[in-house]
Amino acid sequence: MSQVRPMYNEELIGIHLACAAAANAYAKARLAGHPVVSLVVGKAISGAFLAHGLQANRILAVDDSSVQVQVMSKESNARITRRSLEQLEQSAKTVPSTAYDIRSFQTLGALHKLITDVNASSPLKDDIEKIMKEIDQAIDDSRLGKNHNLQNRLTSKEAVAGGRKASLEVRKRLNEQWN
Repeated sequence: MSQVRPMYNEELIGIHLACAAAANAYAKARLAGHPVVSLVVGKAISGAFLAHGLQANRILAVDDSSVQVQVMSKESNARITRRSLEQLEQSAKTVPSTAYDIRSFQTLGALHKLITDVNASSPLKDDIEKIMKEIDQAIDDSRLGKNHNLQNRLTSKEAVAGGRKASLEVRKRLNEQWN
């Protein structure tokens, strides 16, 4: 009898359906005007971050080298793109969407705030209080906002300044052609 790979059983029994249901619930809550806030304190990875974290209308993250946003591991990315790890590292310097660090992710416009001077791996009482204050402010900011469809990720100063420049240009050209 062959050994079953990790996650095979989870996929078989429907983890994808559970993630889809969660994403739907967050989106419905957000679109109904309820504040949905995500906090990234470690590695935000793949489908879990897509289903849970990216559905928030405000995403906060701790500014720490251990905090990352990953679609997949670097090794998997290298295999799929048929690049070496060195080539991926080089690409990450100029293409923020291929990088893993939280500061590169910030340039894409989805991050509401990067919380500085907090110990991500061993937060102290002051760190926790600071994070709770930032969460409260994000909730208040979300309630004030009229935009619950995540459009703010394309209009943020980071997105406009360059992180989403190509995406914005494509949207502009498509709009011109279709309208």
